[in-house]
Parts: sequence; structure tokens; C-alpha cells
Amino acid sequence: MFHTIFSAATAYLSTNIDYLVLLMAFFSQSQSRYKFRDVFLGDVMGSFVLVMGSLTLGVILHIIPEEWILGFLGIIPLYFGCKLILQGMSDDDQVQANFSGFKLSRYVALITITSCSADNIGIYTPLFASMQVASEVYLTLLTFAVMLVLVFLTAIILFHIPMITTIIEKYGRWVSAIIYLGLGSYIMYESGTINHLLLLLH
Repeated sequence: MFHTIFSAATAYLSTNIDYLVLLMAFFSQSQSRYKFRDVFLGDVMGSFVLVMGSLTLGVILHIIPEEWILGFLGIIPLYFGCKLILQGMSDDDQVQANFSGFKLSRYVALITITSCSADNIGIYTPLFASMQVASEVYLTLLTFAVMLVLVFLTAIILFHIPMITTIIEKYGRWVSAIIYLGLGSYIMYESGTINHLLLLLH
């Protein structure tokens, strides 16, 4: 159980460290007394779409009979980790759009989906695809829900500490890159992909 919780929490954090800055940007864009509530609602809606999309893809990929083949999905987070180290954040990763006429919650949901879809689906899909029993999926979804609340509360706290915001903007991508690389390696190892490839080389 702890193993599943740790994997889920690590995956969630790897895709949401830089998202902390985006959440704080949402806070600053609204003067409404309900801005925190509306941003949270949008965060939930956007995250729900991304997680359910990843879960669906994971279930579809799970029909592949050989588990070690699924381990190749670990290449996806490895790719994102290398990309962050070599290229940094792209404009797409920091997308800021003005959906005029939308309520703040819908605006946040749309920005969350458009700016986080590649990373989130790329990381969550291999995680779901590597799970063997339904209880692991349920525990992962519960962990994601808890992490969403914790990350959101952290964003509120950091919103009032400008110095911390600067640090996240400066070093956040390096932390994300390390977690991506670790997660990708773990998926390939846990699925037996690395061992299978080593056997083929001998």
C-alpha cells in the first residue's frame, strides 16, 4: 500500500511543481473574494479530465499481455525529464490565455487542461498501465485527490511569500526533471523491462 501511495504522490508532484506558479498566477488575476474557491473548483475540473483520460489510456494499454512491454512507457517520463534538463520550459508549458466571458473556475480548468495535458497524461498513463489490481487504481486516485488539496493549499501559502515564488520559478524545472527521470526508470525497472533487455544483450 505504501508503495502505491509513494508512486502516486511522486507522479503527482512531478507534474505539479511548476503548476504551483500557475496557481498563484490565477490568484493574482482575480480580485474576487471567492477567487480561491473558484480557482480550486477549476483545478479540480481540469485535473479530473486529465486523470480520467490517463486512466482510460492506461486501461486500454493494460490489455498488452507482456508486462515488460508496458515498461517501455517509462520512456515517456524519461523524455520529459531530459527535455527539461536540455531545453527548459517551453512556451507551451507556460501557456497563458485569456478566455474572456468565462467564469474564473472554467478559465482555470481550460488553462489547466491545455497547459498540463502533455506532461500529466504522459506521466499518469504509464503509472496506471503498470498497475495489476483495481485496489492500486483506487488508492492512486485517492492519493491524487489528497495531493491536489495539499498542492493547492501550498500554493495559497506561497502566494503570500514572493521570495518562495521566485525560487520555484528558478529551480522548479530541475526538481521536476529529477523526479521525471526517477519515475521513468522506476516504471521500466518495476515492469521488468530493464532486466528483460539485459537478458537479451547477454
